[in-house]
Amino acid sequence: DIMVELAHRKLGFADNMIVGQAGVLDTGRLRYQASAHTGVPCSQISALVLGGHGPTMVPCFSQCQVAHKPLTEWVDAGKIKAIHEEVADRGRTVIKQQGRSAIYSTAIAATRMAKAFLLDTKEIMACCTRLNGEYGASGLFAGVPTQISRQGVKPIEVPLAPEDKEKLDFSITKVREEVALLDKVLTE
Repeated sequence: DIMVELAHRKLGFADNMIVGQAGVLDTGRLRYQASAHTGVPCSQISALVLGGHGPTMVPCFSQCQVAHKPLTEWVDAGKIKAIHEEVADRGRTVIKQQGRSAIYSTAIAATRMAKAFLLDTKEIMACCTRLNGEYGASGLFAGVPTQISRQGVKPIEVPLAPEDKEKLDFSITKVREEVALLDKVLTE
């Protein structure tokens, strides 16, 4: 989120012409973990991760579907908690195992996004996008459903369960705190 904010400031591109791929990456990780816990292939899992990239990310379990059924019909609350922890900690795990950050999954996410831009697919995926009133937030980048086309990116509001909206609000608050730290560093 902060890297996208910094790129936005340094490059001077319009809000709709800059986007980050963390949400695509995190959503892929959620799909993978749901698959590992249910035995259902990732291709049959629909998921969404919102908010900041890192510990305040918001896996929207209320929207997670496994073979067209809610994830909660497949696993209990304890497994959902484990999935959340595994998704939030996956980056750290990859670094520990490989000695560097993820490359392959990041490349897949970036390629998927580039195809949406170049082929004008208008595909909607979770991306770090500039919010201008969507989800009650303005003036910062955060992971939300985003339509990608040749015209750029457009945040898409989807109905959220109250607990997901509350977690998203908290995550956005944390992103704002990080932006404030970036402002402080840049002015020193």
